Amino acid sequence: MRSGDQITFDGPTKIGNLANTISDWFNRFDYDADKVLDEEKVHQDHKQLRVQWEAAKDVSDYASLIIEADLAVNNAKDVTIKSDQGDIRCTDCDLSFTVDAMIQTDTEGKYEGRPLLYFLRYVGEHMIYKNYIDEYEETIHEHCENLEREVNRFLNKELASR
Repeated sequence: MRSGDQITFDGPTKIGNLANTISDWFNRFDYDADKVLDEEKVHQDHKQLRVQWEAAKDVSDYASLIIEADLAVNNAKDVTIKSDQGDIRCTDCDLSFTVDAMIQTDTEGKYEGRPLLYFLRYVGEHMIYKNYIDEYEETIHEHCENLEREVNRFLNKELASR
């Protein structure tokens, strides 16, 4: 299991474009991603948004890579920024983005029913298939870092364009 670092951002950005960037990343890396939460709360003076994704990628018949991404936006206010190219409509907000990841083995649940099978699964994962599990851990770690870089790149591009 890998708990990702939290990326925080305070300033104007385009929230819809950021959410699309994250969804596109999942598609580009062949994850089957679902938005499990997409909510917006509107208050008198600001909005709160929350988007959560759960994404899975099968790497074998036995294992899957699981990534859970959480985008939380607080104190969101629509603003217009004047620039040389014209007015830019965006959202001034406090934003946080977190990625958690894990490897799910025995995806079909074949080794959960009886204690002996569970023991054999444990022995197999820690002795026989350890190299494969380590490779999957390295892959998911690289994917999480890549997704975090993509979000940082989007936010930094937004900062540079102001």
